[in-house]
Amino acid sequence: MDHIMSKSLYPKTFFHFTNDIEKLESIITCKFFRPSYARETIYGKNQQKIRYFGIPMVSFCNIRLSLLSEHTQKYGSYGIGLTYDWITRN
Repeated sequence: MDHIMSKSLYPKTFFHFTNDIEKLESIITCKFFRPSYARETIYGKNQQKIRYFGIPMVSFCNIRLSLLSEHTQKYGSYGIGLTYDWITRN
């Protein structure tokens, strides 16, 4: 995997963005990413909705730095970068 990452057009840094400076400060202080919940739906026969449920998740990206401006407009201007090595160890 390291060989593939080194040849990638994408950085070895993964970013997490938020729209709130206090959330970023909390991540740094508490050393914890608070998950948000993605709403999912289970469908039955004939596409009848059976149940809704939430999946806890934390989003990271490893986009090219040249694309950060567009990304931060959608996900927030405050971010933290983590190396690929750190993420795989933790």
